[in-house]
Order: sequence, then structure tokens, then C-alpha cells
Amino acid sequence: MRNLFSLLLLISVSLLTTASAVPQSPAVTTDTCNVNDRLDDSTCLQNALTSLQPGQILQLQAGTYFHSKQLFVTAKNNVVIQGNNTTLLATHDKDQALTIQDSTNVRVTGLHVTSQANKRDQADRSSGLLVYRSNGVELDNNHIEFSSGAGIHISQSYRGWE
Repeated sequence: MRNLFSLLLLISVSLLTTASAVPQSPAVTTDTCNVNDRLDDSTCLQNALTSLQPGQILQLQAGTYFHSKQLFVTAKNNVVIQGNNTTLLATHDKDQALTIQDSTNVRVTGLHVTSQANKRDQADRSSGLLVYRSNGVELDNNHIEFSSGAGIHISQSYRGWE
């Protein structure tokens, strides 16, 4: 009975945490990015991430985005980054592909995060996804590969991990 109560409590807390990250504002898209062209999409992707407002979803197009710079989700609250058969391919060799920092209730779902294997092997222990000083972050249905460090690195963060 005690285990059943603990399980019900855990489910309730998970639902409350996830519900707080459900967006209600119009979606942001990456329609201006040239997906699959093997050109650098760093600026386009970062602009889309920076423009996110509380309650919005960033809907990434299907395909591969090539980026030569680390991407940041900084000081964002209650946003979703949603892939749809989407690959983020890091062409830089010494940084994380995507960093979430100083944020609350961010959900990242449906991404394939990878890098150029020949460069990533020489990197300084970089991660595919870095979550730093954030809470209530949900990482769901993502695939990370060719990371020289932890695929997902979590530091100084708490609450809501799944």
C-alpha cells in the first residue's frame, strides 16, 4: 500500500511539473532556416531560440540543421523546443550542441543531436545537451550520439527530471 501511495504521489508531481510547461502562445518556427543544405544554420537557430517567449513552442522542421556554434536557451520559462524528425548536427568540435541555462520548465523533445564524428573525437569532453542552473527541464524522446563527454550533462539543476 505504501508503494502504491508513493507511485501515485510521483505521478501527481510529474503531472504538475509537466502541466506548468504546456505552452499557450503561438508557435515559433524555423521556416527561414535552410534545412538540409549543409550550410551553417547557427544564426537562424539561435535567433529562433532567443525569440521564444513564455508559453511558446519552437517547432523545428524535419531535416538536418548544421550549426557551427553552440546553441543557447538562456533565461527562458515555460517553453518547448519540439523536433519533428529533426537533427541538430554540430560542426564545431569543442562545445556542447545545445545548452539550456538559467531557465525554468523547458521541454526539449524529438531531437537527434549529433556531430561530425571525426571532429568530436578530439573535443574537450563536450556534451550533446548541457542543462545548467535550470529547473523543471524535461528531456523527452531525444537521441544523442557522437558526444565525447556525457550525452546529456546536468549541472546545478533540480526538480522535474524525467
